[in-house]
Amino acid sequence: MPQERMSEKKFRQGGGSGSRSKPPQDRTLGRIAKIRQADEAPKLSYQEHKAVTEANKVNFALFWSFLLGLTAIILIGFFAFKWAFTAKHSGAEKTTVQVSKTTQEPELVRPTEKELMQLIDQAMAISKLEDVPKIFHLRETPAEGILAFMQQTSSRDGIRDSKEHLGTMASDSLVAEGASVTFVKPDGKTDQRLLLFTPDAQGEWKMEFESYARTCSPPIGEFMSQPEIKEATVRVYIAKDIYYNSVFDDDRVWACFLLSSPDFEDPFYAYSKLDSPEVAEMLRLLRGQNLNRATLLLRKVEGATNRQFELARVLTEEWVLNNP
Repeated sequence: MPQERMSEKKFRQGGGSGSRSKPPQDRTLGRIAKIRQADEAPKLSYQEHKAVTEANKVNFALFWSFLLGLTAIILIGFFAFKWAFTAKHSGAEKTTVQVSKTTQEPELVRPTEKELMQLIDQAMAISKLEDVPKIFHLRETPAEGILAFMQQTSSRDGIRDSKEHLGTMASDSLVAEGASVTFVKPDGKTDQRLLLFTPDAQGEWKMEFESYARTCSPPIGEFMSQPEIKEATVRVYIAKDIYYNSVFDDDRVWACFLLSSPDFEDPFYAYSKLDSPEVAEMLRLLRGQNLNRATLLLRKVEGATNRQFELARVLTEEWVLNNP
């Protein structure tokens, strides 16, 4: 038979199927106690509940407003910093450009071919000492020496036969306008001299006397013949060569260069260590060509012949020193 459901009366009387166990009234009473406590808790009215809800909405809105405001401040700060950084550097660049423009030298006005030919005529016909600084740069040679050399032109070089405009002659160390003059001597031989005109600090174009005179200090003949002279500055034509002997006999150590001058009949030689900056510079001057002009400092070496010298220094490309 199905077990009879315990009635409330039997439960109170402690009845059951025979075995008495602890009634579950403790759990029931606990639930009843919690229900009572909940019932005794204060209840909110509709108005109070609405007020709490509105307060929560306000707090929620304030939180998001604060978060959005903070984000906006961060973004504004970031873009403001970026703008200031860009403006600072672009301003520096503009300032640099403005300074470079204000300090830029005025554009160099070159003489025309006609003006250059007129300068040559004036130089060839010079007769007054006070006119020398107006036509020539005063560098290594004093005005008196320049005047004396120019006045001896016909007796030394012969009669001027022709002149030719060579145009602009520019290098790493020189900005010049060039021309050449050909002379014919009484025996029919010709000689040609190079004329280089460069601007002074005021932009006036003047003739470079030392390149025209092919000045060597001391003269090449004296340098070779006088043992007490140990060094010389020479204006010469340069080329690569393979003349190895005496103290310069090892081509694994030395580079050899042939030097020549219209004012000295025989060629002579300059040597420098293969890994030296002098060799590097000489090779640069000869890059793409077999012959070039250069101004060199030569030094005598014990045991060498009288036409062999150590290349102490490459002073400049071309024949112009102290070009402004």
